[in-house]
This record gives sequence, C-alpha cells and structure tokens, in this order.
Amino acid sequence: MTTMATAGWTHELRRVDWDAAEWCSSLLCLPAIAIALIVALAAGHRFAAVVVAGSAQSVGFGAFQRRLWFRGGPMVLATLGMALSAAVGELAANMPWVMLVLVTFWAFCYGMSGAISSPASWVGQQCCVFLVVSSAVPGAPHEAALRAAGVLAGGFLQFFCILLLWHFFPPARSTHSDPGIHTAGWQRRAIVQNLTFRSGTFRYALLLALTGLVSQGIAQLLHFQNAYWIPMTALIIMKPDLLLTNVRAIARLGGTFVGAALATLVAMTLRPDGIWLSVLIILSMYLAYALQNVNYALYAIPLTSYIAFLLAVGRTPETSTAVHRVLATAIAGAIAMMIHALYVHDELRRIARTFLPNGAA
Repeated sequence: MTTMATAGWTHELRRVDWDAAEWCSSLLCLPAIAIALIVALAAGHRFAAVVVAGSAQSVGFGAFQRRLWFRGGPMVLATLGMALSAAVGELAANMPWVMLVLVTFWAFCYGMSGAISSPASWVGQQCCVFLVVSSAVPGAPHEAALRAAGVLAGGFLQFFCILLLWHFFPPARSTHSDPGIHTAGWQRRAIVQNLTFRSGTFRYALLLALTGLVSQGIAQLLHFQNAYWIPMTALIIMKPDLLLTNVRAIARLGGTFVGAALATLVAMTLRPDGIWLSVLIILSMYLAYALQNVNYALYAIPLTSYIAFLLAVGRTPETSTAVHRVLATAIAGAIAMMIHALYVHDELRRIARTFLPNGAA
C-alpha cells in the first residue's frame, strides 16, 4: 500500500503536460495588471498598486474557468466576493476570535460551493484568500471601504479588458464551450440537497472548515510577519482527494522555495524599481497563467516570484518575504496533509463499521 501511494505521488509530481499550456490566452490577462500598476505607481500610490493589481491578477484566473451563468460569470462573482471578503478581513483583523470564526465559516462556504459547480468553487476559494490576506493590515471602516473599492476596481478592470479582447481572440481552451446557462434556482437546490453527512461535498466542506480553524489559529499563535500565508495556503492546498492534497503540498513547497529564491536573487542583484519591477510582475504572472495546468510545482514558481515582486512594490523586504513564505508554506502543507490523513483514517473506520461484520477492518 505504501509503495503504491509513493508511486502515485511520484507520478503526479513528475507529470508535466506541456500541451495544457495556455501561452496565447494568458496574454489576455496581462493588460489589466499592467494598467493597474502603471496608473497607481504614476500617481504615487504604491499600496493602491498592490491592491488593484493583486485583484486583477486573481480575477484573471477566472478567464480559465468554465462559465457560471455566463462566460464571464466567474470573474464578476469573484470580484464582488473578493471585495466583500477584503473589507470584512480588514475590519476583523484586530479581533482574533472573530477572525477565527470568519475563516472557518468562509472555508465551509467555499467547500459547499462545490455543490454548484467547479467555477463556483473557484470563486469561493478566491473569497477565502482575500479574507485572509486582508487581515494582515487592520483598518478602520473607511480604510476597509477603500480596500474593497480597490479590489472592485482591479477585478472589473480585468473583466472588461478580457471581455473586450474576447471579441478578437479566442478564450482559453479550458473554458466551457457549451452555451447553456444554469437554470434559475438550481444553485440554491444544489446547496440544500448537499447539507447532509451523506454528501461528500458536505464532508469536504467540514474538512475545509477544520483546516481553516486550525491553520488560522496556528497563524495567530505564531504571529510572525506574513503569517496569514499559513491559512491561505492550507485552504488552497486542501483537496477532496488525499493523494492530490499531499502532491499539491509537496509541489507547492518546492515551487515556493525555488520561486522565492529566484525572486530574492533578482531583487538583491538588480534592485528593480518602478517600471522594471512592473515588468517582472507581469512576466511572472504570464508564466503563472500559462503553466497553471502544466504542472503544479512549475506553476508555483512564477506565482511565488510574482507575490515577492508585488510586495516589493509596497516596500516589503524581499529576503524576509521569501523566508516567511517558504516557512508558511511548509507549515500549511503539514497542516493540510495531517488533517486530511486523519479524515481519511476516520472515513475508513466509518466504512468498516457500516459494511464489514462487527466493524472489523
């Protein structure tokens, strides 16, 4: 059994599907990020550049999702959900117990959104990410409103740029070509029908809620700079399948280490700023968009570099950022793998009690 599991890990980690690379369609996501960076930096607002460009970057992944109500649905819903989550996260940042409850609840909703569709699940994941990330900078109500406005600006900028470019260039191959639209009320019924322990979606939502609770609690206890990466990464890594969770944890750690090392080396050697830092951000995101379906570790390398360069726009030290990100990713991966292993063990015992005589294994 151990040999088979090891072979599965090795196969998944080594699997590289270059045919899945989105070299052309990834270019469509870059103009909005470039506009956000250029305009905000030209106006002298570095923090606004980080917020607006970061929102545009996240919403750009929605262009690779299948339709949700309509082709750009994932981008629109993600923008709205991210803005709300960002405002709530910033307001609750100084209230640890409230933040703990919010992360747990957001994670549960993220899990349940999978009952609707894969794009809806992606939207739920982005909401969790922005809730956690925004908690790193506590703010007053007007500051939270400004952050939400920045997220809305970046998200809708990306949506309208891609919507315009789709008139001239084909969408990503991973998008759904079926023109059908979900029928009214179907989404609500899908959630209600899965609110039972017999539902795998419901059990996965509980697993994500537990992951959010534990990882957020550990982040608050450790309290080092950028500790919010722990719950953020743990929730991204956690998948319904144990093998996939373990593979993503290992691949994410490896990709994060390489990406952080490269970004730190470039930052310390070239000391980029202004336009050159923007070029590095756009190049990193182009590679992340293009490689997201090729190999998870390869995808994590430019994504980590992008985050380091984007935070450098906000004057965050590159070296400490790299160290914190690698440490947080290692902790998050360990949390996700441990919780999922315990969950699988409990599931196997439950199945044994249900189907085997006297509950024998």
